[in-house]
Amino acid sequence: MTTTFDSHKNLSYSAVATAPSPATTGTSLVVTAGDGAKFPAAPFNATVWPGGGATASQSNAEIVRVTAISADTLTIVRAQEATTAQSIAVGYQIALAITAKDLTDIEAAINAALGGSLSGTLPNPTIASGAVGTTQLAAGAVTQRALAVGVTSNPTTTSTTFVDLPDMAITLTTSGGDLGVAMQCDVQQATSSGFTITLALALDGAAEQFPSIVQPWATNESCPMFLVGLFTGVAAGSHTVKGRWATGSGTAQANAGRRVLRVVEYIR
Repeated sequence: MTTTFDSHKNLSYSAVATAPSPATTGTSLVVTAGDGAKFPAAPFNATVWPGGGATASQSNAEIVRVTAISADTLTIVRAQEATTAQSIAVGYQIALAITAKDLTDIEAAINAALGGSLSGTLPNPTIASGAVGTTQLAAGAVTQRALAVGVTSNPTTTSTTFVDLPDMAITLTTSGGDLGVAMQCDVQQATSSGFTITLALALDGAAEQFPSIVQPWATNESCPMFLVGLFTGVAAGSHTVKGRWATGSGTAQANAGRRVLRVVEYIR
């Protein structure tokens, strides 16, 4: 969201040294010598009202829009913000005062639809889809995470080399950084005892890493296994993390509903 507000400056006040001509329609006036520098860069709205100690009111004041300043000469657009053009004369006061426009500009900006990383309007915007990444988060911050849960009932394997563990695969489109991975799985020896079962993690089909090995004491004895790993320096793009397993011999079984894979991306 981009909002442009009028220029501001404190204590911008002077008196009219040369009045507009004609007094009610002229589009320039000159302030006291040297006072042009007291005002901010144009554009902005200013209030003009009689001098001699008069107080500005709805009946005697006019709001003008200052569109340019050259030394002490102000170029103006008359009768702004529903005010009536006055017969401005030498000695009238002019000041940069808060007007309704200043407040409505702020209100409009607050109520406007947000952009960039945010979506919606205040006071309860949401994060725009796909907006959070390296620009919005500091190094080491989590940018996204994903979870896979095993749904295949009691899968088995007799492979002595690594194969995919059913349902344990996550694909993320990353912004570049590190991938933290954790997998939990309950396994057992389904047909005999005395052999090992190994779990590991693989990134994009590369060699398995972070292997964890268990040898259950007896057939059909459930053994919880948990392994974690950190794949560092992963380039931006689409990447797939898989949980894989192998058996030393016999038939290994993964218990139903007890398989979880989680991947978290970190910005380096």
